[in-house]
This record gives sequence, C-alpha cells and structure tokens, in this order.
Amino acid sequence: MRKIVINRLKSVVGCAGKINIYSIDKIEEDKIITKDMCAYLGSIKNGMNLEVEIPEEEITIIAAYDNLGVFMITDILVIPNGCEDIILYGKTKLNPFKGNPFKFI
Repeated sequence: MRKIVINRLKSVVGCAGKINIYSIDKIEEDKIITKDMCAYLGSIKNGMNLEVEIPEEEITIIAAYDNLGVFMITDILVIPNGCEDIILYGKTKLNPFKGNPFKFI
C-alpha cells in the first residue's frame, strides 16, 4: 500500500462546496461511469487535504460532485503502478456552465 495526499488549494470559486474523491480500478472505453462503480475515498473542503492509502497497482482517481442525487465527474486522473507516496494538488475553476469544476493541477 502507498499513500496519496490530495491538497485542495483555497479558492473563492466553489468555496462553500466539498468535492468527493472516488477510485475505480479500470475504466472501459465508451462506458458511462456511475457512482456504483466507484469506491469512496473521502471528501475535501476548500483549503483542506485528504490523505488515504491506495494499492500499488494502477488506479484511477475521480473528483466528482455528489449533490442532491446528481453524480457529476469534474476530473479524472490515472495513477500508474508504483510504491512511492503521491501528492496531488487541485483547485476549483470558474465555469458556471459546468458547475465550477474541480481540476487536478
């Protein structure tokens, strides 16, 4: 097992909401990702961070809003095989048409 730390940088955009982080083992092409396919890792508030353990195999990390029964993916990141700890940064971006998405930097 290795550790992943996701730091959410402070931003006025989307500051009141929290972003949920999920993991999924494998994404098949042309398949719609649903909440049932994902494992919940935690949520991050503005300016906070999330530290969890993940397997050493390749894994896909998903940042999504999960409000009022709507599962909206904002960013996807594939973490390759390895045993080193990983530190990621992300921030919400101003785009009201897409719900001010959270993006990994």
